[in-house]
This record gives sequence, structure tokens and C-alpha cells, in this order.
Amino acid sequence: FQKRSVERLFFSFGNFPQKNEPCLKEKKMKKSIILFLIIVCLLTVPVFGYAKEAPHHVLIATSGSASSYYLCSQAMWKVINKYSSDVVVGTLVETGGSYDECNRVGVMKVADIGEQTAMGAIQELYVGAGPFKKAHPELRMLFADVMGLYPFCVRVAANINKIEDLDGRLYNPGPPGSGEEVLTRSALKALGIKPKYRPSSVGDAVRAMKNRQIVGYTKFCAPDSLDASMMDIATAQKITWIGFTKEQTKKISMINPLFYWYKVEKGTVKRLPEVSGWFIATVLTGFTTTKLPQIVAYRIVRDIFEHMNEVLVAYPKWGIGIGTNVKDQIKFFSEVKGMPPMHAGVIQYWEELGFKVPSK
Repeated sequence: FQKRSVERLFFSFGNFPQKNEPCLKEKKMKKSIILFLIIVCLLTVPVFGYAKEAPHHVLIATSGSASSYYLCSQAMWKVINKYSSDVVVGTLVETGGSYDECNRVGVMKVADIGEQTAMGAIQELYVGAGPFKKAHPELRMLFADVMGLYPFCVRVAANINKIEDLDGRLYNPGPPGSGEEVLTRSALKALGIKPKYRPSSVGDAVRAMKNRQIVGYTKFCAPDSLDASMMDIATAQKITWIGFTKEQTKKISMINPLFYWYKVEKGTVKRLPEVSGWFIATVLTGFTTTKLPQIVAYRIVRDIFEHMNEVLVAYPKWGIGIGTNVKDQIKFFSEVKGMPPMHAGVIQYWEELGFKVPSK
């Protein structure tokens, strides 16, 4: 401060006597004390104003908006952002699918969480197998939200009655980089079946199916009902699912033992009661890395499971094939081989509830 400005400031605040009045030394001391107090206040206010740490903003790599599972992500993060906005705020980012999510979180590290990621893709990323050349021991698991299938959905008019009928036909294996594409190509290659692949986004696959440009496409969905994209196609084309025989599953598993199989019985798929056979299956999971703070992971899983009723209202199929409580989560992760460890924040929440967490 310039001297004159300081004097004006204190005269206006303290009604001090003008210059050359008695006790000049005492007045200067009072001015110095008040100046000191004002400076302390000016420095302290910003400190207290910013003492509370800002919420940790995370980017969540999830499925495309044309998929039913995008609604699952919306349901979860609506709850998390509602109850944990003081600690974590999440923003959903659409991706091409599981392998794209693995790349964004584990390889490129441009997203913090992969949320609708097939466990097979995570297993490969963790050990450095399949399309991933490097192991990623820093991966950590958050939760498992739904078990589903990778049915080969085809137009009935295309006369595709078994997997072998796809040979030489125009077929969409799924979005580039997705679990659908990788698993479709891998399974059919093991059987020597060679469709004319036309990969694209789910939205483009829907249009191609409606316009009879392709005979079918692969799309992850619940084991008992059609995906939203399939229901859209069904408004214009009659569709069905094609599964594998038991012998075919054995042949495929010899090449890739990470394949997870599920048998569909007749009458279990709504709208397609005649469908039966063996289907490629997986469990969609949420994963991250050790970089995610423990308190953030803790609040994410805590709010999902403490407010599960709100999640289920928005997305009733959450937990299908797995369960909707922590006990089911512990059982699932303790039985699946080759998965990364649970995040420290998840362990904290489980132990807080009184569960004895298996060492594996």
C-alpha cells in the first residue's frame, strides 16, 4: 500500500485524529495493529473458503446410448451423483464396447472407470492376453452388475437356421473394439465359419437390419429378453437368435478357455420362446485402477448398494444372474478366476458391513 492510501483507509475506519495531534506514536501503533488485523483477515478468508476439497470428477466409459445397458449406467450414476456429489461427480462417456473401455481405462488412461465391461476383456487386459500385449497389474474391480449373453440375432427372412449358415453372408459382429466383435470373430474363426463382416455402431446395425442389408448382428443383452435395439428391429423385421451346439462350445473353448457359456432353454426368452442352445455369455462389471482414490471407490459402491431400490426402479434387470446385494458380490468375485483384485475402497465397505472378505 502507498502511505497516503493506508492513512485514508484507517482514518475512515477508525475516526483517528488528524496529523500533528498529540500521542502520534500511540496512534501509529494503533494503525499498525489494525492494518495487521485486516491483512490477516484478507489472507484467512480465502484459505477457509477453499479449505473444503472439490469433488473428484471421474469419466465413466460405458456402452453406447443405443444399448439397454446405457440405462443401467444412467441409473447408477444418478444415484451416486445424488448422494455423493460432495466426494465424487461422474460423467458418462459412450464407447464402442468392452474392449474399447479396456483401452480407455487401462491402456490410454483417458477414462477413470469402465462400467459396462465384460469380464473376459478385463481378464485379458489384466494378464496381457488377446489384443493386449502388456499386463496391467494396477487394475482393480468395483462391482458386477448383470450377467448377459452375446446372441447372434438374425432376420428370419434371411433363412439363417444355424451358426454354419452365416458362412459367406453379410453379418455385423458388433461395434469396432467391442466385446461383441472380438468374441464373434474369435468363436466363428475357431469353427472355420467366415461371414462377410460389416462392423458398425449399434444404431447403424439396427438400420442395416431394418433395410435388409445384413442378415444379422451380435448384441449383448439379458438372458431372458430382447435388447432395446432388437426390439427396435422387431418393429420392421421378424428376428430370432442362433446359438451354438455343445460340441461347438467345446471346440471354441479349446482355443480360448476364457469363453463363458450359458444354456438357454425353450420358453425362457420373452418374445422368442422357441430359442434354445448354448450362447456366449459374460458378466458386465465396473473396473478402475489403483489411481482412483480409496474414498471415491468407497462412496461409489456404498451408494449403489445402500440405494439399490432406486437403481432397480430405473433399471429392474440390475443384478440379473448375480444378485443385488454385497453378499452376492463377494460370492461372485471369489468364484471367478483370473480377475483383478477388488479396489481398496470396496474392501473397506465390505468390511464395514461386517463381512469376512476372502483373501483371493
